[in-house]
Amino acid sequence: MRFWPFLACVFLTLALVGCSAPERLLKTNLVSSSATLPAYPTQTFKQSVHTFDAIDLNPTIRREQWQTRVEGVIVIWDVIGLASDEIDGVPALNYSREWLRRFHRTLPLGNWKGTLLSNASGGVQPSIDVINAPYHAMQLEANLDKGQAPPSLGGGTMAQAIDKVTELAVMQPGRVALLLVTSWARLDVPAIQAIERYHQRTSNRSGIVVQGMQGVPWRGKANVGDCVHAIGVGNTFSREKFLSVSTCSSAQTFDAVAQPRDLAQFVSRTLYTGPLDSDNDGIPDFLDKCPNTPSKRLVTGEGCLRFPKSGEVDQRPTGSQQ
Repeated sequence: MRFWPFLACVFLTLALVGCSAPERLLKTNLVSSSATLPAYPTQTFKQSVHTFDAIDLNPTIRREQWQTRVEGVIVIWDVIGLASDEIDGVPALNYSREWLRRFHRTLPLGNWKGTLLSNASGGVQPSIDVINAPYHAMQLEANLDKGQAPPSLGGGTMAQAIDKVTELAVMQPGRVALLLVTSWARLDVPAIQAIERYHQRTSNRSGIVVQGMQGVPWRGKANVGDCVHAIGVGNTFSREKFLSVSTCSSAQTFDAVAQPRDLAQFVSRTLYTGPLDSDNDGIPDFLDKCPNTPSKRLVTGEGCLRFPKSGEVDQRPTGSQQ
């Protein structure tokens, strides 16, 4: 009987030794040099940055009767601030040029007034006639493709460029959308202050005397204030201070509004308020089956009275009743 415990100890010892035996190694040839990976080829992507299929907003605008938010469009192209930047090996100026091309291809047909301006040194100075002329997007694109520079604001900082545009914008009737195609670093404190002055000048009538201007009345226009939209060329987002200047201002990175759907949404928000709603019941006319609903009444999704009073008949046209 004493033999079995001894034998069990022997088997347990052998099992433990077997489990702790070293793993057998696979023998391979010795390689003296280290492995290297070639650089990822990006030249194809650099050459195909122009690929873009714009969304045609015109059929939707006509069908839904979109109402315009602004009457004018002015774009400041900050070629000075973008000339020295580079994004993923591509000059930032090329990025901004590509965004302008996409914006112009997405811009719907309309009676917009305004133009594209640069802040390059020299060039032709813009006049009020240029600002009040129709904004011909395709003609501007053709001129840029030919190497023709847009009218110039004469160099300088973004603050100086915005102040120069302000003097022109106050002479343009109606509301204007001012687009700043620039780098975020260029929207410094003086530039933000210039944006504030722009909004003040386009919100208040002429003849107001502002403290600090030595009693000289400024030229303004009795409007609700023009909107300023910054498109920062790059992947960083760092300038939001001017958004408090007005309720319609916005700041977008290039990447956020570069694809067809995103750029179409940006254009529609910037230039339009939405479809026509003649009776102000919250249902646009193209969906409204009861176009003359009394004001301040609860309506259905079809725009008809949800709780009609005694004596009120179904407003829907004949043949639309269910």
